[in-house]
Order: sequence, then structure tokens, then C-alpha cells
Amino acid sequence: MVFSILLLISHTSSGQIVVTQEMPTQYVEKICGNSVQWYNPVVIGSTDALASFTGGVSGGLAPTMDSGILLSTGSLASSNAMAGPSSIFNNTDMGTPGIPELSAMSGEDTFDGIILQFDIIPTTNQLKVNFMFGSEEYPEWVNTDYNDLMAVFLSGPGFPVGGGQNIAISPNGVGISTNTINNGLWCPPAGIDATNPMFFINNCNGVHNNAMDGFTIMLVAEAFVVPCETYTIRFMIADVIDAEHDSWLFIQENGIYSEGLHVNAQVNYPNEGTEMVEGCLPGEIVFSINEPLPSSYTFDIEWTGTASSGVDYLSLPTTITIPAGETSVTILVIAMTDEALEGIETIIGTFQANTCDEMEIIIEIHDNEGCCYPDEVFDAPIGEAQQTMVQGQTLADLVINVESGAELVWYSDVDLTTEIPATTELVDQTTYYVTQVIYGCQSEALAIFVEVTLSTSVYDKELFISYPNPVQDILNVSYSKEIIAIEVTNMLGQSLISKTVNATDVQLDMTGLQAGNYLVKISTNETSKTIKVIKQ
Repeated sequence: MVFSILLLISHTSSGQIVVTQEMPTQYVEKICGNSVQWYNPVVIGSTDALASFTGGVSGGLAPTMDSGILLSTGSLASSNAMAGPSSIFNNTDMGTPGIPELSAMSGEDTFDGIILQFDIIPTTNQLKVNFMFGSEEYPEWVNTDYNDLMAVFLSGPGFPVGGGQNIAISPNGVGISTNTINNGLWCPPAGIDATNPMFFINNCNGVHNNAMDGFTIMLVAEAFVVPCETYTIRFMIADVIDAEHDSWLFIQENGIYSEGLHVNAQVNYPNEGTEMVEGCLPGEIVFSINEPLPSSYTFDIEWTGTASSGVDYLSLPTTITIPAGETSVTILVIAMTDEALEGIETIIGTFQANTCDEMEIIIEIHDNEGCCYPDEVFDAPIGEAQQTMVQGQTLADLVINVESGAELVWYSDVDLTTEIPATTELVDQTTYYVTQVIYGCQSEALAIFVEVTLSTSVYDKELFISYPNPVQDILNVSYSKEIIAIEVTNMLGQSLISKTVNATDVQLDMTGLQAGNYLVKISTNETSKTIKVIKQ
């Protein structure tokens, strides 16, 4: 067994540690990482002496000890049980007995004992636990018999039969206690007769916003184990000689883990959805490991499920390689269109995640019913709601941002019933409507109000007249300069009336046209103007 140190410095903050009482299964689930399996949690002692915590960093703990669980020789029934300042004296007699193993380690009677015990199956040969220890015994009772202590006992293959062995030991080979890690007596501690002071954080003057007068940095207990075998781990803490001056054992969230190779897989569906759709955007699977390796790591994967490779989806690789120096690799999953309604089909990938465990990933493929986006409706194109353009420009010249790969569809009406081409010339004082279509899905519409200015200064807006509008039969048009041509088109750009004229006043007969919206283009030798006319 080896004791290692993680040198992370705590800091001052105005926040505080908040504790919450939960069930034993919730405590164990919180502290076990995905590289260990766990079961059979048992609490021995008062349930008020056990809680989960958050706000560890703001409360002055190590930067990586922000959340997890803690065991106490006092009560944790209140959410602010660990709140500072440290001048608040925590001194709870829980009325519970001591722990024989801790009494044997200290050579004295123990009191207010609390144990969290459960079985684990490590997936590699190295098991680690990240923890911290704190106490109200600091610093006044350092180097006395009032030596509150904690331990992490591990039993199973390779460990002594019975209670197992304590794997949380200080650098001088004994358990973690107020006498084995401290900075000596007095407040502030004078450093006289200090033991392992480099691992100790003084808080008797209330620098850190928590209840403890002193506590350790985050420490790491570790042990070599047999992968895939069952072990029992027991976290314990107790007061020594009397039930006064509370002490605490913190265990980091996901702080119990097997160090070594473990492969994870995550499926990322397109459009942040939960399934794939035939013929639509591809999904991806990201395979990852804890840390980069000096050489490439390759493992096999088997593909099964109700979907057929090469028919419902493009064939996937049967071996996955994470390159040297990298922590992940991504493969694409492409669902193919087969035009058959088959309901939900699945792709199942199975691979060895670690020495002990197989991992299974399941991907759903849905039939393509005309729209690839799960929500069927997505955001409208983005653009200014009012745009000023030059005479002769078309819808295609309007400034719009769209999704990658989208097609724009233009309409002349708010109900989106009349589609018009992007080559339609812009008409002054007109509102156009545009949607974007991606993989068969149409968005909501963006409305754009257009003002048109002429490209030449010879046009005098005040001297151009057209009336009536709406019109039933004759449209009157006049301009200060000679009009040489008039053309009427529908909203689809189809020419319906075209006249050559040479006059400043023109009467245009629209009697033969059906009711609706039309574009009338008036041309002079210098320029042209298009107006929108409503035929009744």
C-alpha cells in the first residue's frame, strides 16, 4: 500500500460548504467513479453523522474537493453544519460507540464512531481514493492523547483475512490523525513539534469559511488489487478518549476509482436529437480513454441489432484505434434511405471497456417521413427586418444568414401560399417572406420590408404618380420624363402585359387580369421603377 499526495492549495472565499442528508446508496453512487462497480452499502453508526456536501471550494477545501460526501464524529443534520467561521465550536456527543479498529490504532478508547461500508469490484490493478481529514482538535490538542483519527480499511484478495488493512496512511507509516499531520500547537500554530506540516492547512484564525480549526490537503490512498475481484471497503472516523471536539472525513465525488485503461463511448446524434433518421445528417460515436498513451490502442467492437449493415446504415469498423498521444477518436454513423417503413431499428455496438466489463452502445434509426429534424420546426433565417436596396436588385440580393446546407424559399404573402423565385425584382415598400429548408424540414418565416432606391439621381420620386391602387380596370401612370415601356408580371415573374409607349402619361388596361397581386415595371430611357399593384 502506498500513500500519495495531491498538492492542491485551498483558498479563501465567501461561500460555504452545504451538507445534505441522503440514502446510503446515493452516498456510494456519488463517490464511485465509472471504473469501479459497487453494491451492498451499509452505515454503522448514526445516520446524522453522514451527509453529502457541495461548495467545498468556496468553503476553503482543495480545488478538486468541491463536492462528495463526509463522515463526522458530530451531527450533520443541519445543512449549515460545516459553515464557518471556525470560531464556532462543533462539539456533538452522538452517543454512539467507538470503532475497535480505530481504538487499536490509537491505543485509547474511541467514541462517536461512524462507518460507511460497501463492496467494490475494481476494473484495473490499482485502486485509489481521494480524501481529506479535518478536526476541531487542531491545534490545541495536537500531540496529546486526544488524537482523533480516521481510516480506510480494504479487505479481499491479497489482504489480511478479517478486517483487512488500512490503506490511508501518513508518510511516517501510521494512520491519518491530528497527531500525524499538523503544524504543532497554538493558534496560529508555531510549527514547534509539527508533523508533516506540508500536508496541513491551518484555519484556527478563520481564514477559510468552514467550521474546522484545521484540515489536510487532499490526500490519496491507494492499493494494488486484483482486477474483477470483489473487495470490501470501509470508511471510518471516531473521537479518541472522549466524545468532544468533532472531526471529519471528506471523500471526493467520483473519488474512488481504478487507475488504468478504461474505454468510454458517447453517441452524439445530429441536431442535438435522440435518434438518427434515414437519409439525414450522420451521427457520431466518440470513443475515449482517461489519458493519452505512448502507443496507439486498438480494440475490437461487434455490431449487431435489428438494422442491417450496408442496407440500413453504412458499414462500421470492427476495430477501433485511439492514436498514440490522443484521448479519443470519432467515427461517423450514416443511416441510409431504403424507402421502406420499418419502424425504429437499432445498431448495437459491444466492446471490452476494461479488463472486467463489456460496454454496449445502442443507436436508434427512425424512418424518414419527410423531415430530418426531430422537432420538425427550426429557427427562421436571420436578417434585418427592414432593408434598403437599389432598383433592379432581386430577392437573391437581400442579406440573410442561413443554416449550413439550407435552401431558401421565398413567398409574397404572410400565409406562405404564393412561392416566388429568388430572381424576382424587388419592389419598393413591399414585404417579402423567406424560409429555409434543410433535409425536407421547413423553418418559420423571416419577414423583410424592402425600400428601393434608384441607381441614378435623375429619377424624381415626387414627379412619379400611379393610381388607383387597388385597381379594378385602368391604372394611370405619369412621370416627368417620357415613359417608353410598361410590363406587368405576376408574382412568379411571368409576363402578362407588355406595352411600348412614348408618353409621359399612360393608361394601362388591367381589366383582363384576375384579382391578385401584380408587379408593374415602368421604364424610361434613363432608368426603371417597379411597383406592386393589387387588382380587384
